[in-house]
Amino acid sequence: AKAAKSFMDAINLATTTVTVGPGEYVNQEHSVEEITQSKALMICNKPLRIESSDGCENTIINCDGEGGVVIKHKDAVFTGFTLTNFAVSVKSPALYLKNGLASNLVINCYNDAKGSYDQHVYIAVVCTELTDSIICGNNKPYFNEYTYVMNATLKRVKFINNKSKYTIVRFGNGATTVRSKLYDCEFINNSVDAKSRGLFTIYQYDPGADMYRCKFIGNTVSDGPIMSFNNHTVNHCIFADNNCKDL
Repeated sequence: AKAAKSFMDAINLATTTVTVGPGEYVNQEHSVEEITQSKALMICNKPLRIESSDGCENTIINCDGEGGVVIKHKDAVFTGFTLTNFAVSVKSPALYLKNGLASNLVINCYNDAKGSYDQHVYIAVVCTELTDSIICGNNKPYFNEYTYVMNATLKRVKFINNKSKYTIVRFGNGATTVRSKLYDCEFINNSVDAKSRGLFTIYQYDPGADMYRCKFIGNTVSDGPIMSFNNHTVNHCIFADNNCKDL
């Protein structure tokens, strides 16, 4: 079999599975996604399972200050990686889930992410599912919004020690009537600086989100609520030790 020299080489050669061994991957070749024209290390539009052999703690993808992973096929799976040192922008996030499933990830920029005040998204989850992952320690002051969610499901995702200018999670852009779902997610020790925004923000015309058994502990929102707008439903969730104006 022909040896893959890059992530995209492996994806192009594979028919069912791409397995990545342990180590930190740096200075990898980036490709250009044809729609957004953004750079990414992986662009998957095939029904592949992209997995690490030794788990996210032992398999680190250094994005070298550019975009990370784009998953576009409805049957693709991306699991078992740490993503770090990524760009922060709408067109080139660390992880863009347009379709498929992602799980068992750690997303932490280690304070090295590139960006400016008009760049704001490091994860986009659209019409798909993110599970069993940790989003932690992202705290550059120019991060306006961290995670963009539209018509998607998050299960057992932990947001820990993130800091944002405006909000941690923004739901939708008004282009869907389907509500997002959060199950057993945790929001621990995150902070938002700006006034009148919350830990969660819903775009004006988005249908909102339903949350089940989620935990909100030790978060700080300067002069604002945990949640902005009234489109959320909260079911058997825990709120404790949060420093905010109200829920």
